[in-house]
Amino acid sequence: MKSIASYISIHLLTVLTLCFITGIWCVPLLSPLIDIKSLVTVIVILLFSLTGCFYLRQKTYHVLLLLPLFTLLVGYLHGLAHFQTPASKDHIYNLVSNSTEVVLTGRLEEMVSYNGKMSKALIELDSIRLKDNKFQRSAHGLVRLSFMGKWPREIIPGDQVIVRADIKRPHSFHTPGVFDYARFLAQKDIWITGYIRSPLFIHELTSDQAITNKYKYLPEILRTCIGNFLDQNIEPKFASIYRALLLGDRTNVSPSVLELFKSSGTFHILAISGLHIAVIATLLYFIFYWILSRSEYLLLNFQIRKIVAILTIPVLLCYALLAGMNSPVTRAVIMSSIVLIALCTDRKKSPAPLVAAAALLILIFDPLQLFTVSFQLSFAAIIGILFVLPSLQNHLLGQQSSDSTRTSFNVFCRYTSSALMVSVVATLATAPITISTFNRISTIGPVANLILEPLICLWCLPAGIVALPFIGISPEIANVLLQFGTYGISSALYVAGFLTNYSHASIYLPRPPLLYILLCFISIYLGVHGYILQSRKHIFQFLPVLLSIILVINYLPSPDKAGARVSFIDVGQGSATLIETGQSTILIDGGGSSFSKRSVGETVIAPFLWSKGIDTVDTIIITHPDSDHYNGLKYIMSHFSPSLIWVRDLYGHDKNYKNFINLAQEKSNVVTVPNTGDEIKEDDMTLQCLANLKDQHFKNTRSGHSANTGLIIKGCFKEHCFLFPGDINISMEQFLLQQHLDLKADTILSAHHGSKT
Repeated sequence: MKSIASYISIHLLTVLTLCFITGIWCVPLLSPLIDIKSLVTVIVILLFSLTGCFYLRQKTYHVLLLLPLFTLLVGYLHGLAHFQTPASKDHIYNLVSNSTEVVLTGRLEEMVSYNGKMSKALIELDSIRLKDNKFQRSAHGLVRLSFMGKWPREIIPGDQVIVRADIKRPHSFHTPGVFDYARFLAQKDIWITGYIRSPLFIHELTSDQAITNKYKYLPEILRTCIGNFLDQNIEPKFASIYRALLLGDRTNVSPSVLELFKSSGTFHILAISGLHIAVIATLLYFIFYWILSRSEYLLLNFQIRKIVAILTIPVLLCYALLAGMNSPVTRAVIMSSIVLIALCTDRKKSPAPLVAAAALLILIFDPLQLFTVSFQLSFAAIIGILFVLPSLQNHLLGQQSSDSTRTSFNVFCRYTSSALMVSVVATLATAPITISTFNRISTIGPVANLILEPLICLWCLPAGIVALPFIGISPEIANVLLQFGTYGISSALYVAGFLTNYSHASIYLPRPPLLYILLCFISIYLGVHGYILQSRKHIFQFLPVLLSIILVINYLPSPDKAGARVSFIDVGQGSATLIETGQSTILIDGGGSSFSKRSVGETVIAPFLWSKGIDTVDTIIITHPDSDHYNGLKYIMSHFSPSLIWVRDLYGHDKNYKNFINLAQEKSNVVTVPNTGDEIKEDDMTLQCLANLKDQHFKNTRSGHSANTGLIIKGCFKEHCFLFPGDINISMEQFLLQQHLDLKADTILSAHHGSKT
């Protein structure tokens, strides 16, 4: 016990931070099982025990053993408090449960984002008038409002507005593996979203002229002014990237440009993160150092580098406010500030306490940051660079060459090798999280980062930062600097486009099990600190653990392969059903709302398949060519390589369907129009086309076109049968009954048009 206490004493901050993180991480898993009152009682008892040990001067190791447990429970309680829904009766969340039309009065909270079609504004409420009420009532909380078109330019952050909007609680698809939009907004304390139908429903009220109010919203006002300047003076493609780099606003970056950065593994460049803040901090450091070093008095009497470090911190904080103070920016500024403060101390530095202090400080203010992918990726990359990279460099590069043998070419090669190793280590450290979250990884990421990061972060970003103060002083100079930076952006886009032409530049992979992720991290650690440092004993110490994990993974029975499984996927307005038989996977329909910016195949169906470890769909069946039954399948066809596609017919009734069929045929997929009675057979499964009703014409009185005449599919798995009737209505139901088909089944997927009958 004393040896454990001694270890905790040496690594106290790191151990306590890990315990605090563990406590927060356990909240989603244990919150239904643990009684809060009992938890608070245990925490109070531990607190009194710790206090008693201090006052009674008990042995120190007693305190050191109790502290981690106390910190873990406090972390759990802290995280649990932030997982709760708003309790106030006047909070907008408790005033609105269903979609309803309201009149809202409040204050524009931040810069309005605009993606070329739609604006999004955040309103801090003062009052609300519900549809059936005549008077406003007090209300508070944040509401995210969407508006088709550009937001009125005269209404800026801090202004009071009154709007008429349709609002509701945000919806997330109840599908495993899919991005939880409602939870994402809740982490930002946004519990209600809405839509404004017309610009006539937005009016500005009398602005609050209080000085405190002006200073409070000054950063957001400046963000708005800078964004408007960029939009007016820079080509839209470059302005959108400048907005991302300088203001943290990616909403107007085109999907094609975003895909370039994603495919090349450099998407993090478009987020204001540690790399950007490090570049800015370094730039400020050299500027301040150059200015202060002009003074002989300061050089002789003070340590200039410490003064410069202290001066850099408030400027970084001001820039963080200007960049919107979102989570990645806040995290990067905190870590940079801790590093700068560490430079001012003369104590021996260790990377572990610096990383632990940054994580602890962030999670104290917002424990839900732990569950964001940006938090996980940034700390994984930092830990890899700080703890793995030095050992790798010492082993591969050796000691620094002597001055007599050092040449410009050798220095260039050494720095290039070091930069490449940084990129490789960061990629490896973040790869398990990237694959688990985004189901893809870039094979060209290390090389792309080596080229694109200097072009963006050392060319265009400094030009943009230097241009910011000139926007208000001399717009002409600011414009020249920004135009100079666009050449760096243009070069980066060209390089990214060239690199991503490689067919396997980006690989899509199913989500790995948690044990695989842990195994990957352990392997990286052992590979560097065991093999490279020639400490072979470390490998042999952990070898039994690794073998146990591998055995557990390979010998646990997979529930998906134990028998057939049918999953009805929540896609909103539409239909998608997955059949797994152990030998193959079959997708019946795959469409959703046509109003969504991204296809349901990319946002819902593919993440669900990847979350189940599926990377191939053998057969796709489209019951009929309505958009909400097939518009997500283009993405599925491109990423899951189906070998057979069943369709009602090859023509459909819209251009998009014909394009889909043409693309399928170009990809050498077998596109078949099944006849009544055609079957797909496997060992324990028979999938039969009971009827192809393409030649039957029953008018749908709502749409007026020939509808409800698709494929009627029946799947039987041993003694269990499922019926998939597409969108048939009552007329088609009666027709099918007259044909005396074998319609008997245990489960029926309720037809869209005929769901009432």
